[in-house]
Amino acid sequence: MKNHGYYRFPSVRNGEVVFVSEDDLWKVPLNGGAAVRITANTAPAVSPKISPDGKFLAFSSLEEGMPEVFIKSTDGSGQKRLTFLGARSNALGWSGDSKYIYFASSFDQPYDSSIYKISRDGGQEEKVPVGYANQISFGKKGTVIARHAPDPARWKRYRGGTAGEIWLDEKDNGEFKQILKELKSNLACPMWINERIYFISDHEGIGNIYSCDLKGKNVKRHSHHNEYYARYADTDGKTIVYHSGADLYKIDVAKDKCEMIKVDYISSHTQISRKFIDAHQYLERYDVCPKGTHIAVASRGKIVSLANWTGAVKQAGKKDGVRYRIPAWLNDSKRYIAVSDETEGEDRLIIVDSETGKETLLKNIVLGRVRDIFPSPKTDHVIVTNHKNDMILVDYKKNTSKLLDHSENHRIFNVSWSPDGKWASYDFLKTMENALIKVVEIASCKTHEITKPVKHDMSPVFSSDGKYIFFVGARVFYPVNDALQFELSFVKSEKLYAIPLAKETRSPFEPEPKSPAGDQPPEEDDKKKKDKDKKEKLTVKIDFEGIEKRVVEFPVAAGNYQLVGSYKNQVLYTEYPRDCVDTGGDNDWGEGKPEANLKVFNFDDMKEETVISGISDFKLSLIGDTMIVRKGKDLSVYKTGAKPDDKAKNKFSVQGGDIDLSRIKIGIIPREEWKQMYREAWLLQREHFWTEDMSKIDWVRVFKRYYPLTDRVGSRGEFSDLVWEMQGELGTSHCYEFMGDYRRSNQYPMGKLGCRYKLSADGKSYIFENIMYGESGERHEISPLLAPGVNLKNGDLLLAVNGTAVNKTVHPRELLVNYPDQEVCLTVKRKGEKEAKDTVVKTLSFESKLLYRNWVEKNRDFVHKAGKGKIGYIHIPNMGNDGFAEFHRTYLSEFQFDGLIVDVRYNGGGYVSQLLLEKLNRKIIGYDTIRWSKDAATYPSEAVHGPIVALTNEFAGSDGDIFSHSFKLMKIGKLLGKRTWGGVIGINGQYSLVDGTITTQPEYSFWFKDVQWGVENYGTDPDIEIDNTPMDYVKGKDNQLEKALAFALEELRKKPVVKPKFDKRPNLALPKLPK
Repeated sequence: MKNHGYYRFPSVRNGEVVFVSEDDLWKVPLNGGAAVRITANTAPAVSPKISPDGKFLAFSSLEEGMPEVFIKSTDGSGQKRLTFLGARSNALGWSGDSKYIYFASSFDQPYDSSIYKISRDGGQEEKVPVGYANQISFGKKGTVIARHAPDPARWKRYRGGTAGEIWLDEKDNGEFKQILKELKSNLACPMWINERIYFISDHEGIGNIYSCDLKGKNVKRHSHHNEYYARYADTDGKTIVYHSGADLYKIDVAKDKCEMIKVDYISSHTQISRKFIDAHQYLERYDVCPKGTHIAVASRGKIVSLANWTGAVKQAGKKDGVRYRIPAWLNDSKRYIAVSDETEGEDRLIIVDSETGKETLLKNIVLGRVRDIFPSPKTDHVIVTNHKNDMILVDYKKNTSKLLDHSENHRIFNVSWSPDGKWASYDFLKTMENALIKVVEIASCKTHEITKPVKHDMSPVFSSDGKYIFFVGARVFYPVNDALQFELSFVKSEKLYAIPLAKETRSPFEPEPKSPAGDQPPEEDDKKKKDKDKKEKLTVKIDFEGIEKRVVEFPVAAGNYQLVGSYKNQVLYTEYPRDCVDTGGDNDWGEGKPEANLKVFNFDDMKEETVISGISDFKLSLIGDTMIVRKGKDLSVYKTGAKPDDKAKNKFSVQGGDIDLSRIKIGIIPREEWKQMYREAWLLQREHFWTEDMSKIDWVRVFKRYYPLTDRVGSRGEFSDLVWEMQGELGTSHCYEFMGDYRRSNQYPMGKLGCRYKLSADGKSYIFENIMYGESGERHEISPLLAPGVNLKNGDLLLAVNGTAVNKTVHPRELLVNYPDQEVCLTVKRKGEKEAKDTVVKTLSFESKLLYRNWVEKNRDFVHKAGKGKIGYIHIPNMGNDGFAEFHRTYLSEFQFDGLIVDVRYNGGGYVSQLLLEKLNRKIIGYDTIRWSKDAATYPSEAVHGPIVALTNEFAGSDGDIFSHSFKLMKIGKLLGKRTWGGVIGINGQYSLVDGTITTQPEYSFWFKDVQWGVENYGTDPDIEIDNTPMDYVKGKDNQLEKALAFALEELRKKPVVKPKFDKRPNLALPKLPK
């Protein structure tokens, strides 16, 4: 059956085009016709390149784990892996004689990508002397490269620091010059054809194919797309091929004619066939019914209900193409409510009768993006909170809704109904920094503030008898000393608190009078009391006057608490360990929250007890006598406050408590799921993009432009590509898509030795080179070859690995496949020794930390030596936890030099820049001296004596942008290097799609006093621009660091650091009496 695929990565030679569709390689005649599948691999293939002689295909594939370069015949036979680098390696092209493949990889450096070539027979790769680059093309006598030239379609009309650059070595003498520098564009795919350079550019708004002369002048357009970008161009010197949208195009260079390649595509589309998934893996939300007998579960966008330990599983809703979220049981224990997006992707509530299967869609109630649902324990109402900071009351019987409250600052969390259903309490951010507890009367919608927070109050819950509200409050300020620097921190700041709601109600911590004879009333009186309780309905009374003054604390220690629940004489809460970093309740990066301990405070004996350790979450039923607990991907149901029975014979029973989620069978149709995911990703941008007008982009038109292509998507990787293209239309940073349910392939990770190799002259061994030493004491920051008792050196020979000899075509890395963190036997011959010997080393599983540490220490050593001990050096890799740690790891020593270079090149962003800038901005105004110490301590402490120079580059982004720009604004020192990345609209990763995909919405846009919104999609300019040219890279020269050091030394010469002599000390001698 004829159909259409999603075509990408074309390559052309000798009248034939090879391309990628459904993650496999296909070929089709250049003039169009029937497509033939070449590969049927288990992992995606990308970037195919046909050899000039037309006999071979080089391509990159994840067939054995990381993207490596493979080769095979164009007829589909004889596949062979060429590279064994354990790092992303992207095939770029061939040598003219078809003997070598060029590829780009960053395997031997912490950040930059370089270009290498390798024989089609395999063996040792060779670095091409062009410096940092990721694309290359050759003319008759010269070379053209592209630096940081990505796919421009993923961030359309990008103009920041990493916009693609083209450098040309016209005379093949190693002297590169940047061309097209004045063209405001994001350039990619340079192709040297005759006397012109062809390339992709979007300087006219849409990515098209252009060309210029060898001086970068006389720019001419050759394609004329006005909707989809031209992408991934390739040429054989006569024809240029590329893809746009999901189709292939060709340009006849001689005729300057562009047309679509018509592909007759026949495929069985195996990756869109129905499949069943593991409900554990995609567990979302869940709830236990009021009676405690059944649960409702959302997994992979489906909702089901089931009895806890027996019986059938009932799936509700439409089977495919709709997402269901947040199931919550109603108070009759028969029905549950959930969110459905079947109304053109918009959130609506659906009520499911778990017994009859009847479904009722509340189609007319507009809710925004629903964040949570809280059913009333007594009435036909639920409270819904949404992304717009609204709290909405829904009457699901009357199909009506009304707004209860709205916050101007943040979403509303942790709603708790009173037991009589007449009130609700909830968190409320009154300012951006302070949260309090509010109560709303349901009938009147009148709200009341009931706490006056010190910092924030949260997680309120009514007691079962309606007399109290319990909550968590950050009201404790017990500072803890930092172990390494002069800092203090408030590590455990939260306690539990209770508020008596009626003014006559006493503190729950005051013990009731007791008799030695016991409290049990006579049987007759007890019966009368029960009868009276049945007649009297529980009514919650709240006296708001002075209520904030009635707060009393629980007799428990301060800690890190969340998620309060209450039932009868118990209060349940989670405590997180002191060393956990919680990223927030609405963050959904796929890693989950840190594990917590579930604790119970019992009012009978006024003591707390840990009930379950290592939980992720818990929730009480509406009645409160049953709790459902999540530990990782597992669910369990217990009596509220009860400890699990570890001795239960059957863990999937009322005694064991665990729920067997394998009972849930969820089938999906991938393409229907991808259509829903596309729609949801688009809607999330519409609802969360930082400015309501979507920066004047016609977002509906964007939806219509790309949605039809979902019918052509044949693999999860193609769907990812489509979402990137669609979100790229926003022209804004931080529009990401990652993770998700991809087809699994073989994973054979590399063992690493922390060195480089050179083939010996006789081709029978490899010479160890560049054995890396970062820092001893940390196993992944020093080469295993330097381990005690091994002590190998550069120049020693490697003859065999685990008994298998190496040679010209059998590289040592090939023999280390699937040996990560494993002991291996190396047969080595040391310099000066005649005999080879075996030595055992334990490999590394990755080299990234070693590469980084080796690079940083090399830079620091250069600065210390060339600066003659006057200038210190620190590098900040990112502005996250790692970057914060790395800054202090070195700053606490390096600040003692007369001057300091702060290197933020390649900074990956984060959130701590202001903390580091605050420290760098310290100005010395005094000293603290000690008699027997040579040096005096500065005041303020840990302040730099002299000039501070910041070094940045185009790869410093996000909070790295902010740091670089703020460094200038705060006048801490001069900023040197290149213009930064230009992405300062932040995200929080709060949403995942049904298959676990994370899409991010740019929500927090940064504004500066001087340039307002101007750093986004531009970056910040350095005070002094310094580049590392291709020639610098080839020479092994870090021109930026050298110039930064020279500048710091010159600043120091102009204004030397003069430390006080601390003379003229006080004379406190007894004065002589005047005569």
